[in-house]
Amino acid sequence: MKSINPVTTLFFGFLFLVILFTACTKIEGPGYTNEQTQYALNPASEIGMEGSITFTKRSDNSVIVTVQLKGTAEGCSHPTYIHANNSLEGGPAVLELNAVDGGTGVSETIVTSFSDETPLTYESLVSFIGHVKVHVSPGNLVDIIALGDIGPQ
Repeated sequence: MKSINPVTTLFFGFLFLVILFTACTKIEGPGYTNEQTQYALNPASEIGMEGSITFTKRSDNSVIVTVQLKGTAEGCSHPTYIHANNSLEGGPAVLELNAVDGGTGVSETIVTSFSDETPLTYESLVSFIGHVKVHVSPGNLVDIIALGDIGPQ
C-alpha cells in the first residue's frame, strides 16, 4: 500500500481552505435591480460623437448614471452635465456627472441628489424632463460633442 506524502496533504488542505474562505466571502454594498432606462446621445457638431446615457436603479435607491460615447480619444476628458428642460428649450445644469474618459469612452457616476441637494431617485430621474450635454474638454465648456433629451418628452 502506498502512503500519501505529507507535503501533498498540506497542499490540498491549504487549497481547500483557500477555496472555502474565498467562496464564502460576502460582497458588501447595494446591488442592482432590473430597472434600467437608456436614452440616445447624438452628435452635436461636426466633431460630435454618438452614444447613450443609461440610468440603473440600485437596491439602496441610488442611481448609476453611465454615459458611453463612440470614437473618443485616449487622454481626453469630456465633462458631462444633465440640464433642465429639453435640448431645444435649454436650461441650467442641475447635475454634474463624472467626465467621460477618452480612453474608454465611458463615464459612471453614482447619484443620490441633484446639484442643489434635492434628493434624487431612479423614478424621479426617469420622469425628469431634461437633456444631457457632453462637452469637448474641461477647458472648453462652450462646444458640445454629444447631446440628448431624457425623461418624458
